Amino acid sequence: MSHIAHRAAAPKTTRCRVVTVSDTRTEETDRGGGAIVELLSGQGHDVAGKAIVPDDPARVRDALRAGIETPDVDVVIATGGTGITRRDGTYEVVAALLDKRIDGFGELFRALSYEEIGPAAMLSRACAGLAEGTIVISLPGSENAVRLAMTKLILPELGHMVREARRVTGDGRGTKMRPFRETIPIDEALRIVGDAARPLDRTARVGLTEASGRVLAAGIVADRDVPPFDRAAMDGYAVVAADMVGASPQTPAQLQCVGTVHTGEVAARGVGRGECLQIATGAPLPDGADAVVMVEQTDRRGDAVDVFTAVQPRQHIGRRGADIAAGQTVLRPGDVLTPSRVGSIAALGIAEATVYDRPRVGIVSTGDEIIEPGQPLAPGQIYDINRFTLGAVIAEHGGLAAAHPITGDSLEALGAAVDAIIAQGTDVLVFSGGSSVGERDLTRDVLRRKGTVAFHGIAVKPGKPTAFGHIGATPVLGMPGYPTSCLSNAYLLLVPLLRGMARLPPHRTRTVTAPAAHRFNSVANRHQFYSVRVVDGAAVGAFKASGDITSMSQADGYIEIPM
Repeated sequence: MSHIAHRAAAPKTTRCRVVTVSDTRTEETDRGGGAIVELLSGQGHDVAGKAIVPDDPARVRDALRAGIETPDVDVVIATGGTGITRRDGTYEVVAALLDKRIDGFGELFRALSYEEIGPAAMLSRACAGLAEGTIVISLPGSENAVRLAMTKLILPELGHMVREARRVTGDGRGTKMRPFRETIPIDEALRIVGDAARPLDRTARVGLTEASGRVLAAGIVADRDVPPFDRAAMDGYAVVAADMVGASPQTPAQLQCVGTVHTGEVAARGVGRGECLQIATGAPLPDGADAVVMVEQTDRRGDAVDVFTAVQPRQHIGRRGADIAAGQTVLRPGDVLTPSRVGSIAALGIAEATVYDRPRVGIVSTGDEIIEPGQPLAPGQIYDINRFTLGAVIAEHGGLAAAHPITGDSLEALGAAVDAIIAQGTDVLVFSGGSSVGERDLTRDVLRRKGTVAFHGIAVKPGKPTAFGHIGATPVLGMPGYPTSCLSNAYLLLVPLLRGMARLPPHRTRTVTAPAAHRFNSVANRHQFYSVRVVDGAAVGAFKASGDITSMSQADGYIEIPM
């Protein structure tokens, strides 16, 4: 195709972002940036935003990346900071971001500038190139230089440049693949997520049937003795221990049974010398009795009872307050309510406990191909797995999952879902899918638009395309869409985040030693978790692929292969 034909096929309208680099300029005095906006708009191009940032490399890089990482932005044009003074660092920032350089741009611009200003043109470090599918152009700060570059070089070829960029990095329709520029080690990711695990201060009153596994927020102090009375620890007879002195099978003590006391009853009369009362385990000890003899060591004929063993005072008696004494601190704030601890509260007659609230976790499954289980599959569709695996992990580790409707692959749909979920007071937001580098992987873009991105990409397998950041004070995890990657990183990252917020102790895994049944190959520069089954005492690989849930469901555990 000829150059004329290429230009004819180029898009007439592009979407651009403008960044002015200056320590002193304002919107009123930014003549260079204003000229770019004016000329772009005059040619029908869409200006998606304009920013003024100081001559600080980090601020310049963030401003440029904000445009580069926005899927619908085709071109980022920076003005200022291209000279050679100490504060002129735009060239270095842009050069570090570029995947491909367009060297001819700088050469032609300096040639044009030479005709205008002479040899001083050689001091300009204007440059251009391609960064993650986005055209990035860096111009001098003066209005005259900007207008020269825009009218002579950029505007005549802008549509053509964008079309060529789309052919290289997308599918010709304006989509962009955005490869991971860097990943962080798993230990650093764990530290960042761990720092975000701020314990919740909210509390709630819950009934004892709902209390197991919760963390106590208010201590429990006994207001009564448990048991509230002396009671029989065995089935047998309540006796006076002094009557049993010298009793043996050969010379049994002979007593008269004067009644019976069952559990939940109080004896109608006490026990005198030479008497006994038949008593059930747990029944209150009658007045006068100071011991219980087991039924197995007696023989009864009518009301006559022979006792074949001596007993000591207090023998086989559960003393009042032996379990819990009035005034005793039974449980303290921060204690995890195990079944036995719930039982100790019930023993005091307390029906409710004050516990720390559980973190509310919003789950958003993303993807035009995802549908709810139970519906018929259309061509190209798959069922949502991650919503249910994530929900199970959340429930198991102290959280309260709230699944939201499946959201399509568009910035508008994701943004609206995020706004609705955050407005509901969600403590943690978890995206399933949309965290990779394709043109429809938009989690990072939504996170950047509405909050901050702490990292995107972990040097781990499976689960590399994982993002984390905050929207306001709400931690946000962008999980991979592949089920094994999603579940693996839920255990690695979501579990410690939830348990920290819920005030639960760290989760402890059980480790066993087993020989490897075969060689396990690892990938370079990535920390690997390889799911395995234990077969005949040896570890056999269970991992199939990141998209296969049976890589986890048919595994007994995993082996860890450090970088």
